[in-house]
Amino acid sequence: MAKMKTIYFVRHGQSQANVDKIFAGSRLDSPLTALGLKQAEELAARLQHMPIDSIVSSPLKRARQTAECIAQKNGYRTQIRIQPLLAERDFGEATGKSWQNPKLNEQVDNDDVDGLETIEQLAERVRKLFVWFKTLPEEHILIVGHGSLETMLYVVYKGLPLSQYLTLEDLKNGSIRKYLLD
Repeated sequence: MAKMKTIYFVRHGQSQANVDKIFAGSRLDSPLTALGLKQAEELAARLQHMPIDSIVSSPLKRARQTAECIAQKNGYRTQIRIQPLLAERDFGEATGKSWQNPKLNEQVDNDDVDGLETIEQLAERVRKLFVWFKTLPEEHILIVGHGSLETMLYVVYKGLPLSQYLTLEDLKNGSIRKYLLD
């Protein structure tokens, strides 16, 4: 009988793109700010007594920096896995532009931006991610990723209609959400 897996999903600390209030997505490899590094250290302290068998990170710098900080502060000795499926949503031509622009936000919500990863495409990537999670031999896995990706992860995990993706608030920088997989 397969054992239940526990996934601890962590959103990376504050990035420069978060401060600049711009769409970074998977195209803009925005680093952590000083506050983001502090949030990563605080995450490490919160995770110190949790069983973690494996750490998996998005390939983007802000997630990798967060994962590396957690690993270092907690004496994690195994190599951090990099999983491209954990990259943030590709915002296409909206990348680098302000997410405070209501018209652009509406276009993103309506999948109406050149090069944008549509909501359905993001959901399909997340479904592949869940299949991949189940192939991992470890039982307690720390995942370091991004806000939009985690929101879709939550929607798929809960079996919600994809339209709910647009109504949910992203997990805040430096926050954790736990998922149980059988």
